[in-house]
Amino acid sequence: QDGQGVPWTLAFQIDDAGRVTALDIKQQLARPEGAKVYDTWGEVLDDVRALGGDASVSVRRLGETGLDTPIALHDADRVMNIGQVAQLFTFGALAEAVRAGELSWDDEVEMRTLFRSLPPSQFSIINNGARYPITDYLASAGALRDTHAADALLHTVGRDRVVAYYESLVEAPPSFALPWLSMRDFALLKLFSSQEGRERYAGDDAAVRLATLARVPDDADLTIDQDERLALWRTPRSIDRIGWFASADDLVITLADLRERAADPEMLPLSNALLAKSTGTLVQEVWHASVIKAGGEPGVFAGAWMMRRYDGAWFSSVLIVNDTETMADGDEASRILKGVADLLLLED
Repeated sequence: QDGQGVPWTLAFQIDDAGRVTALDIKQQLARPEGAKVYDTWGEVLDDVRALGGDASVSVRRLGETGLDTPIALHDADRVMNIGQVAQLFTFGALAEAVRAGELSWDDEVEMRTLFRSLPPSQFSIINNGARYPITDYLASAGALRDTHAADALLHTVGRDRVVAYYESLVEAPPSFALPWLSMRDFALLKLFSSQEGRERYAGDDAAVRLATLARVPDDADLTIDQDERLALWRTPRSIDRIGWFASADDLVITLADLRERAADPEMLPLSNALLAKSTGTLVQEVWHASVIKAGGEPGVFAGAWMMRRYDGAWFSSVLIVNDTETMADGDEASRILKGVADLLLLED
């Protein structure tokens, strides 16, 4: 630190003869606002274990494909509820379909009543029958977490294809992850079904789960008592059996796969959807690109980050918290992830 307490970093290069051939001294940039302050990865893992409930973290340097150097791991292979981060699997399946020539980014998709889920959503006010290109839905689902757009994409690419992509990357997919839920299915089960209905759905029989979904009225008016229902949703509801599931390492692999796909110039819409509105969380002079996806509900927090440092190195950090008894501390988990990014600045 200098006389004013401002931190500086010193980097130097030494040749085979032990001579200093390059020297770089620069002022250390400010850490992300609200980040935890860490000096070691052990401190990070201590905070993860203290979050309450079940917590899992995977911080890794990304190689050319898939997993590479582990940096900080805690129950990284444990399958947990990942919330709406699961939309990454829809994005991947869509990219596969476009590359196979089965879909085009410019294909238009009709907005339909069956996509109606919970606002806020720019598509929630669109008239039934209006048509928009896939790129519009993808941009809204990626940048704005638009539930209507996400369901339009799921319907377009097909649940079977999303499941196939999911199963190609997730090492141990649980049986109760299927049938793959749309955002509308999720809202109907969590907000508009009885506890008995949720328990019936959360059973072991896939046929029963399908039948339970079928019994939830497709024409339910999701505006009725919506604010009241949301206000009352303050405790976990079958988070260990209803939702979308993967491990922290599964999400690292998925992020790495999407990064590889998005590098293709023909996949520009995918790249835009991944990167949209994500860089504001980090110091942009350090992190030249970042993918920051989050999901959750009472009892669930999931954050999946992928970042390219100023020197070209790629890192991924995934933190998942599941608490079946009370609210997951999403604010603290977010502070930990920001602190992880700050510490990664110094990682070799």
